[in-house]
Amino acid sequence: MLCFLSPSSLRAEVPRLPAGQGAVIFAAPSGAAPVYPSDADLIDTVTPAVVSVFPARIVEGADAENPLDQFFNRDRSAPRGNGGDGGSRENERVQGVGSGVVISADGWIVTNSHVIHLQNGKQADAISVEFADRRRYDAEIVGDDPLTDLALLKIKATGLPFLRLADSDSVRVGDPVYAVGNPFKIGITATKGMVSAVRRANLDLTTRGGYESYIQTDAAINPGNSGGVLADRHGRLAGINTAIWGAAGRFNVGIGFAIPSNLVRNVVTQLAERGQVERGFFGWQIEEPLRKDIEAAGLVSMAGAKLGQVMEGGPQRRRD
Repeated sequence: MLCFLSPSSLRAEVPRLPAGQGAVIFAAPSGAAPVYPSDADLIDTVTPAVVSVFPARIVEGADAENPLDQFFNRDRSAPRGNGGDGGSRENERVQGVGSGVVISADGWIVTNSHVIHLQNGKQADAISVEFADRRRYDAEIVGDDPLTDLALLKIKATGLPFLRLADSDSVRVGDPVYAVGNPFKIGITATKGMVSAVRRANLDLTTRGGYESYIQTDAAINPGNSGGVLADRHGRLAGINTAIWGAAGRFNVGIGFAIPSNLVRNVVTQLAERGQVERGFFGWQIEEPLRKDIEAAGLVSMAGAKLGQVMEGGPQRRRD
């Protein structure tokens, strides 16, 4: 019988920044952004800041030696730490792999929310990260925001390579971009493409009711790239790779999506300060206007949204 241990009993105290200080983890820009003469020079700059992310669950020792694992080709291996506070847990079972990006020299790491969740949908009991040079660390989950599919991790390390954030509002269709991550567990891999579209929404790629405004790219993104880097031609983080369009999301067909860096900045700042994202709401449901609505209003065309209904007890409901 499987016995799951409580994640709270396994993790150290979660790092948290004072209110109003979350933005300090993003380094201030210094001078003009470089333009690299070769893609190789750019990739040499980006790759050291990209990590593989290993979510794991903790099981009792008896189950850790389950003989059926070998028969079903289950992965029982877990990264063993050899840097920072990394260490081995003999009862740690890795489930899947994703990618992440270091955004500060003192170990703040961004990845996808779905990367840090197990196959059963629950948040991982333990997280390990591995750099391209094989350094491995245990990571704490600082915050998780399924509505944007972003999560913030922290490792105990200093002097780390990291990426600065681009202004994703300035990203244009046709700009060259580079996807870097760990697809199919084969190791850190870089691919090149261009921005195919911006502000893609209504794709239902996040948790129901999530927020979508993706950068679309034809740079090859595959399973395992989730949480990895979409870099611009200056080697800055333009987005976090999060999803692909294809046969059940199993392989790349030239349509991939990344969460824009400006949204990453906003969400990560809140996660660093509070561990969660607080959002205001008006208390009404917005709908896309139908042709009959446009005709009923006596209009030829309509751009915008339709007020569907007001939430009972919401902020816009007048109270007696």
